[in-house]
Amino acid sequence: MTPLLKTPGFDAAGWLCANMAELFIKHSHSVMISTSLENNIPNILTCPAPEAKKQRFYRIEDNKSYEEYLYSNGFLTEEYLENDFQILVSVIQEYRPDLVITMDRIAAVIAAKAFSIPCWAIVNGEMYKGTSFPSRCLRPLNALLKTRHFPLVFSLKDLYAMCDRRITFGHALTQPIEAKDLYRFGSQKEGIKRTRRNNRICIFVSELKMKQIRILKHEFLDTPYSVYFSHPGCNPHTEKNIKWIRYPKPGLLAGCTCIVHDGNDYLFNQAMTLGIPQLIITDHGYLRSYLASAAKRNHFGTFVYEEELNADSIHDTFRNLIDDDTYYHEARFIKKQISKLGDLSEIMNLLR
Repeated sequence: MTPLLKTPGFDAAGWLCANMAELFIKHSHSVMISTSLENNIPNILTCPAPEAKKQRFYRIEDNKSYEEYLYSNGFLTEEYLENDFQILVSVIQEYRPDLVITMDRIAAVIAAKAFSIPCWAIVNGEMYKGTSFPSRCLRPLNALLKTRHFPLVFSLKDLYAMCDRRITFGHALTQPIEAKDLYRFGSQKEGIKRTRRNNRICIFVSELKMKQIRILKHEFLDTPYSVYFSHPGCNPHTEKNIKWIRYPKPGLLAGCTCIVHDGNDYLFNQAMTLGIPQLIITDHGYLRSYLASAAKRNHFGTFVYEEELNADSIHDTFRNLIDDDTYYHEARFIKKQISKLGDLSEIMNLLR
């Protein structure tokens, strides 16, 4: 498996990868995950992954498309793609896998096809919106494709069309994708169950500045809620009603009053699976804003833009989320839709 991991312990792809690895191993398959040492996933055999260098002079506002998001974060540069391709070729030659699964690692598709190995891609609705992007974003990729004698592409949708399976998680209400041979499942975890509702609130963020984190702390400190709070660099301790934890624990979501996050795809999926209202702190870029809009459009959640985050906005938005029962009822509705699609275990049927 080849996930794209940026923030150790906080990446959506990291949780999904770990869940998939556990499932495959339970069914007697061997699993290897390509990841940096810093992102090492416990008890799973890992192999290297390159580190990307962020492009200079790029603003979040410019990252409205999937292609531009990857380019500006350094994952579509010539250096990164070539390094990733060479690493994956070495791993394939040494371990001879029967299947490659990619989560945003573009070179994995090319490496798998170069060795005629089946390749699955994990995709989401934002990738298929058709948002425009500068042509420079795909020049390094097309250069790599050309040297390996593969057809050039006009978007990453074209590249993923080369995969044997495309897999998405979530209902069409939140992941509207029109693509042939798409396999749609509900929960990104196997066998998740909701428990009785309690007064717990989870605040799991990885993209916010410390000033914004302090605003959230001030709003939820000394409230009647049991709050679990995690952000990168967090020092675990207890402060009145807030328990600060080093890394988010998605297992704490069951029974929560609500979750506050900053557009994490895995937490978004698990909150829907459990029927939990969501308050999303978002920017205007790829995926985070897409998930925030989907939550608000379907009325099982709401959002606040980062630049508008202050004591008044977070207080008013949170109170509205809690006091308006519509959010809770719509969260329960989307939970039912998700459950009809089955959970992660259904993916095993694709191996048969």
